[in-house]
Amino acid sequence: MCPRCRLAFEPSGEGLREVKAATGEMTTGLALPAEIRYVAAWRFRAEADVKSKEGDHWAPPGSVWANILRNASPQPPFIYVPAFTLNRVTVQQLGTGLVLAQPHFEAHPGAPEARSSAPRLVASPEGEDEGPGFGQVSPVLLSAADAETVAHFVYLAVETWATSGLRSIDYDLALTGAELLFLPAAYDRRYARDSFWRFLFREFDALQA
Repeated sequence: MCPRCRLAFEPSGEGLREVKAATGEMTTGLALPAEIRYVAAWRFRAEADVKSKEGDHWAPPGSVWANILRNASPQPPFIYVPAFTLNRVTVQQLGTGLVLAQPHFEAHPGAPEARSSAPRLVASPEGEDEGPGFGQVSPVLLSAADAETVAHFVYLAVETWATSGLRSIDYDLALTGAELLFLPAAYDRRYARDSFWRFLFREFDALQA
């Protein structure tokens, strides 16, 4: 993403292609933290068909996705792929949380504008500070095509989280409508089980450390 014009681009066969981005509106009912950050994520409409599954859970193979489908509005549900980090645990935990919660929020066109106090819009060298390594607005490290691949990892993380002793799964996952979103979040080391992040949506207000 260009730090000056706040436009996002990705490589294509003809050079660079502009990617339309949007910013999620906060819905939290909590007192806002001193530092509100916006982290990049790709969002896909997803349809899952689970043909078979082996594990310690005796529910029908498609029960996990059926529960998500039942609670999602609009339909079909979304799969979210965090795009601001390549850390496996962070992608797994945050992606799983977003898919299970299916948060409701308005998305406004355009990337967020960093406050003048924010030092930069791109990642700083690892270890430069104790925070997430960027200012108010995160970098985008995954293209849409890369995120579509990682979406399968997120989906399997959801299945593993909800199915005890999952040993194997045969599934099809259809993904459409890739959207690049910047989601409001707070970086807080008290919430280590979610890789130090709390999304500022009401669906995450009950998050415990």
